[in-house]
Amino acid sequence: MEADQSVKDTLIVNLTKQLSELELLKSMYPNQNEIIITDNSVLEDIKQFVENKSFNIPSHLDFIMKIHLNEYKLEIYVNLPTLYPDEEPDVYVRCNQLNRLQETNLNSELSTYIKISHENEVCLYTAISWLQENIDNFKVISQNVPKPTPSVLDNKDATFVRLWIFSHHIYSKYKREQIISRSKELNLTGFCLPGKPGIICIEGIDKDCSEWWKDIKSLNWKKISIRKSEVFDINKKAKNQQFKDFQEVSFQNHLSKNKHAFSKFMEEHNLSQEFGEFLGEVQVHRLHWQKVWNLPAPKENVTVQAIAWRPDGKGLAIGYSFGIVYVVDIEDKEILDKYDFSAENSEDPYDCKPVGISCITWAVKAGVLESATEYNVYDDATIFLQKPPSASTSYKSQGSDDTVQCYKEIPVPSQLSMLMIGYGNGNIYMSVFGRYPYGTIQLAELVNDECGEYKLLDINLSNDFSVMQVLYLDKITKNIYLSVINTSVLSAYSEELFVVANKHCQIVQLLSHLDQTMTSITEAWEHILLEMDSKMAHYASSVPKGGVSADLLELLMLGLDETTVTRSIRACCAFLNKCLELQQVIDVSMRNYKAFFRWLFVVIIRLLDEQTPCEIVKMTQQEFTHIAELLYNFDSVQTEGEHSSEKPVKFNLERLGQYLQDQDLTILPDDEDNPWHKFLKDNSCLVNDSDTIFSMTEFRRFSLVQQQKYLKDAINQVFDVTGKNIGKHFSVIYNTKCYENRGIVLNPERNLRISQTYDSNQDRFVMGLVDLRNAPDRLCLMSIQIKEKSCSAVATKYYFSSNLLHQAGQSRLEEETMEILDLQFYSADYLSILVRHPRNEENSIFIQLPVKVALENASDLNIKSKTCVFNEKTQEKNISSYLDQSVYKILEKMDGFRIAVSGGRKVSVVLSKSHRKVRVFEMEVNGDDEEDETLDTTPQSQSSHAGEQQTPKKHDASTEDFN
Repeated sequence: MEADQSVKDTLIVNLTKQLSELELLKSMYPNQNEIIITDNSVLEDIKQFVENKSFNIPSHLDFIMKIHLNEYKLEIYVNLPTLYPDEEPDVYVRCNQLNRLQETNLNSELSTYIKISHENEVCLYTAISWLQENIDNFKVISQNVPKPTPSVLDNKDATFVRLWIFSHHIYSKYKREQIISRSKELNLTGFCLPGKPGIICIEGIDKDCSEWWKDIKSLNWKKISIRKSEVFDINKKAKNQQFKDFQEVSFQNHLSKNKHAFSKFMEEHNLSQEFGEFLGEVQVHRLHWQKVWNLPAPKENVTVQAIAWRPDGKGLAIGYSFGIVYVVDIEDKEILDKYDFSAENSEDPYDCKPVGISCITWAVKAGVLESATEYNVYDDATIFLQKPPSASTSYKSQGSDDTVQCYKEIPVPSQLSMLMIGYGNGNIYMSVFGRYPYGTIQLAELVNDECGEYKLLDINLSNDFSVMQVLYLDKITKNIYLSVINTSVLSAYSEELFVVANKHCQIVQLLSHLDQTMTSITEAWEHILLEMDSKMAHYASSVPKGGVSADLLELLMLGLDETTVTRSIRACCAFLNKCLELQQVIDVSMRNYKAFFRWLFVVIIRLLDEQTPCEIVKMTQQEFTHIAELLYNFDSVQTEGEHSSEKPVKFNLERLGQYLQDQDLTILPDDEDNPWHKFLKDNSCLVNDSDTIFSMTEFRRFSLVQQQKYLKDAINQVFDVTGKNIGKHFSVIYNTKCYENRGIVLNPERNLRISQTYDSNQDRFVMGLVDLRNAPDRLCLMSIQIKEKSCSAVATKYYFSSNLLHQAGQSRLEEETMEILDLQFYSADYLSILVRHPRNEENSIFIQLPVKVALENASDLNIKSKTCVFNEKTQEKNISSYLDQSVYKILEKMDGFRIAVSGGRKVSVVLSKSHRKVRVFEMEVNGDDEEDETLDTTPQSQSSHAGEQQTPKKHDASTEDFN
C-alpha cells in the first residue's frame, strides 16, 4: 500500500508540473490555433487525477504548437509521458521551409539537446528557445530533395524483405501518421500495432525498406530496434508477401495473457510462427510431429535464446532473453528449477543489445562413479529414518503459492553431469545435475582482461571433465576467440562433487516436503479454528466480559487457581525439538478438550433431569484439573496492545495456532516433559563438551514457522555460491584468435553458424564455423588434440563444389562453389551440413561430412601463434574431391534454412527458409527401405539411412507445413 501511494504521489507531482507548463505556454502563445490539444478528454482526466477525483492513471498528453520563429513557420508535435518531467518528452518539428533531409537533421539535433539538457525538469520552453537560436543553421540552401519513389522491381540485385520492429511504445499521433504515410509513399505493406510495446511489420523491396527505416528511426524514440529481418528472392515476392497494403491495427491487451485476437490476426496472414517466436514460446513435438505441450514465455516481450537437453532426455533447459533459465520436465512441462541472472543484465527487455542467456550446454562425464554403485552405510539414512510420507491432500490449496516450490523427486543418477550457462559479460554458471550450484567462472578474469566485454558463443567439456573449450566473441573488436581451459579440478574431485550434489538434492527434496507439510498443517489448523473459534466466540459474546470462566467454573464447583501460562523454556526452538513441542501441545489440547466436552455433556444431561450413564459420570480428579486449566484460560489470552472495546474472541486454541504464525510465541508451553530438556538436564556435561549439542535457549520464542525459515536460511547459506570464487581453480591453457572481423560488424545470431564437439576416442575438440555474410561458401574446420599435457591442432578452410553432384555418365558442368546454410555435429564422427543447390533454388542438399576425412587432409597449426587461425593465408581445399555420392542427399522442394541433428536420437530436422515448413528425418533406418527414399549417412555403410517421404504414416520422415 505504501509503495502504491508513493507511485501515485509521484504521478500527481509530475502531472501537476505538466499542467503548469501547459498554462505557461498558453500564456506565451494565447491565440486559439497556436496550441491545439489532440484529445481534450485526456487533459480533463489529468486534472481529475491531480485533484484526487479519479484513481485511473490518465493517458499521455499530446498537443501541437503552431508558432512562428523568425521567418519560419513551425509545427511542433509534443507527446508528454505520464512521468514527464522525470522522463524525457517526445518532441518533433515540421517546417515547410526545410527539406526532408534538413528537417531530419533538425529533429536529430533537437533530440540530442533534450537528452543532454533534460535534468528531470520541464524543458519545453528551453527547447523552443534552442529552436529560435539554431534553426537558421538548417536553412534551405539547395533545392528540395525530390520525393522518394519506390524501387523498380526488375532490378536483379533487389531482394524482398520483411522487417519486424519492436519499440518501447508507440503512442504519438504524429509518429503513427509518419509510419503510415512513409510506408504508402514507398509502396510498402505490413501493419503497425500501437501501444506498449509497439510492433511494426514492414515488407517490400530492400532499398525501400532501408529508406523507410532510416526516416522512422530518426524520430525521437525511447527504444526501437529491428528484432528480425527476413530476406526472400524478388521473384517470389507474390508468394511471400503476406499483406496487401499497410494498415494500423489495434487489439485489446495484445501481448497479455489474452492474446487470442492478435494471434488470430497473425494466423490469417500465415505468420503464426513469428508470433510464437516473438512471445518466447517453446513447443515440444514428437518425431511424427504430434504436439506434446506448449510453454508460454514467463513474461511479455521475451524470446528464447538457448535450449539444451538434460543428458537423460527427461529435462530441458530453456534460456530467455531477460536472463532467466528454466529447467522443465519434458513429460508435463513442470518447472523443476529456475536460475535468475537478470539482475546482472539489462533490465530493459526492449534493449537490442545481446544480453541475457547466450548459450547453454549440458555435459555428462563418461563412466560410472564408485559413489553411484557401491553401497555406503554412512549414506543410508533409511537405517534410522523412514521415508517421508506423502503430504496430505485433504487441505491442499486450490490456488498456486509461489513461495512453496515443489521439487519433483529425481532418481539418483549414475553419471556426473554439469549444466553450464553462458550469460552476461562472459560469465559461465556451472551447476551439477542442473540442481547443485557449483559456481560462476568469469572469462575476463581467466584471460587476464577484466575490462574486456565478451559474449559466449558455445561451451564444450571433455568427457572426463578435465578440459573445457569455449568459443566467444569480443564485443569491442568483433573478433572470435577459442579458449582451452584446464578444468582438471572437476575431474579430480568428481566423486566428491557427485556425493555433495546428491546430498544437496536430497536436502532440497526434504525441504520441499517440509514446505508441503507446513502448508497442510496450517490449512488444517485454519479449518479447525474457523469451526471452533466461531462457535466459542458466539458464546463468549453473549455473556459479560470475564463471565465465560466464571459461569463454567461455577458449574464445575471447582475454583482451582492453577496457572496455565507456561514458564520460560530452555532451548526449545531447534526444528525437531519445536515439532516435538507442537506435538505435545496438540496432545494436551486433545486431552483437555476430550475431558471438557465429556464433562459438558454430563452437565447438559443433568440440567435436563435425564438419566446419566454411569460410565460417563465417573471422572478423576486429574480430569477435573485439566478441565479447570482449559476453562481458566478462556479469557486470559488477550493479546498485548489490544485496547479495543469489543470483547476478545481468542481462547485456548490459540496455544496451537501461534506455532503456525510468522511471529514470536505469546504463550510459552511447559517444557518439563520435553525429552530433549530432560536429556540435557541429566547429562549437562554434553553441553560443554560438544558444539553440536546445545540448549537452544536463543530460539525459545520462535514459532514453528519462524524455525522453519531459520532452517531454510541456514541450509541456503551452506550452498550459497555468490561469494565463491571457483575461477581460481581453473586456468587457460591456450587462448587463440579464431576468426577476425574484416571491417564488417558481425552479428553472431544472424551471420555465424558455429558447432563444436568432443571426440572421446581421439581426445580432441572439433569446431566448425561458417560466416554467412563474408564467406558463405567456406567451412572453417579446426581440431585441437589434448592428449597428455601437450596440445596439437589442425585447421583448414574447405569448400564444396558442384562436382560433388556429378554422376557417372553425365557431362561435367561448370564447377562452382556451393553456399553453406547451416551446420551441426551429428556425432563426433560426422558433421551435418546444409548447402544451397547450385542450380535449383527450390532444393537444398544435406551432407554428412566424415570428420576423419576432413581432419586427415587438414593442415597443421601452431596453436601458440598470436595470429588469427582463419585468415587470408589459411589454406583452402575442395573437400568434394575426397567424398563420394553416398554422403549427400538432395532435398526436393525444400529450400532449407536451418538444421538440427542428434546422433543419440538418430534424428535430423530441416527448417525451410520461410520458417513455416519442417521436415523430420529418422537417420540410420534399416537397409530394406527403398533406395530412392533414403539418405546415406556414411560412405562406408549402405544400411545407414535417413528416409524421406511426404506422408507421416511411415516412421522415418515427416513434413509439417505451417501454412
